[in-house]
Amino acid sequence: MSLKQLLKDQKIRIDDHSRGSGQPIEPENVHLHKSFTGKKNKGKKIIIYINRPNNNIEFYGNFSGNEKDKIMSEIRRVLSRDKAKLKLLIDMIFEALAIWRNNNIGIEKAREIANNLAAQFGLGAMIHEEFVNRIEGKLKEVISIHLDEQKKTYWISQRKDRILAGDGRVSFIK
Repeated sequence: MSLKQLLKDQKIRIDDHSRGSGQPIEPENVHLHKSFTGKKNKGKKIIIYINRPNNNIEFYGNFSGNEKDKIMSEIRRVLSRDKAKLKLLIDMIFEALAIWRNNNIGIEKAREIANNLAAQFGLGAMIHEEFVNRIEGKLKEVISIHLDEQKKTYWISQRKDRILAGDGRVSFIK
């Protein structure tokens, strides 16, 4: 099971809740916000602290006990399958957020970050399409579209306060 399973019919936001406060990134606060979009679980969310022991998971929404157990088991299985790959992904996220927060970002660096993150999620590493948002000449957001080996669409959105990723069925807005 690859990290791509974390994106199936879902949207993931990766941040540390400091949202451009100028504070340094605290590794133990970096987490995934996983939003479910399927009919059965629409509106339900979980937060996974990816850099804490046991990958602490918080549930938001009306989950049954069995649903929580199944989700926790699936996530822990995905995250524990390849600890080296997860560590590399976490390191990449720290670096990407630091680069964006220091306003030390150019389009080529944003493309490099997108390709590296896509590769870690098991997606096509080459950008298929991209959308760039600049305000007064400064890079504010880059959204890259990637295709997996079955030509399924996935996207990665980067900006100063967070990184989002998801599959083609979910909106990358918000």
